[in-house]
Parts: sequence; C-alpha cells; structure tokens
Amino acid sequence: MIRSFPAAFAILLAAAPLAAQTVARCENHFAASVHSIAEPLEANTATYANGAIRIVLMDVGAPACCPEYLVVLHPAGSEPDEQYRKCTLVSLEPDLGFSRIDFAGRATSYDPARGLTISFGVEIPLGDAFAPGGLDVTINQAT
Repeated sequence: MIRSFPAAFAILLAAAPLAAQTVARCENHFAASVHSIAEPLEANTATYANGAIRIVLMDVGAPACCPEYLVVLHPAGSEPDEQYRKCTLVSLEPDLGFSRIDFAGRATSYDPARGLTISFGVEIPLGDAFAPGGLDVTINQAT
C-alpha cells in the first residue's frame, strides 16, 4: 500500500506476475495533459462522492505497449493552502502506463474506515505479451 498526499491514497496492484505501480502528482507529467484524455470523454470519466472525486482514463498513444494511465482528482485536504482539488496520476512505472485499463468494467466499494475503492481490470506488459491484473485505487477523504 502506498500513502501519498493529505487525502490518504492507496494503490494496490494484484497481478500475475506481481508488478510495480506508481502514484505521482500530475504537475508537469506528460500523461496528465488534457491532450491525453481518452475519447469519448463521457465513457472515460466518472465522478464519485457528490463530484468531489473524479477519475479520468488517459491514453498517451505511445509506447504501444503501455499507453493508459489514470488521473484522479480528489480533495486537497484540510490545510488553508489546500483549498483546491489535487491531481494524482496512477501508472505502472513513472513514465510507463498500463497496456490496458478496463475503465467501463470498473467496480466500486465503500468502507467508512478505508474510503472509496475503485477496482479496474488491467493488462500489464510482459515481454512481448500481456498479463491480466487488477488495480485498486482507494481514496479516503477523511484522512
């Protein structure tokens, strides 16, 4: 589990084989550019918690093996200088996305102690092939 930013943000990746995952701020990362939002927009973005949380599928197009990332817009926290939402980029590695993220097939669950969990099926590059896996993104606004 990785914790990052004032809102607790956990990313869990369950895959065969086990792979790395990265959570980073969106600022100045090529994959977080509005040019990379997967089209059609209506099918590749979703909101939760009365609009406080938004997830967006990003497709940078290259490299062909791993072009898909997730952007999560979430509350910034409770500090006075954190009055706006934060943007968090979820990827396989710092500059490498997933081969595929099944955005339409996502599932959600909520546990008051943990927060909102959004689960995705993913494909991970494995040499010249791809391995199926799972990606859980947990956002806890309370912490």
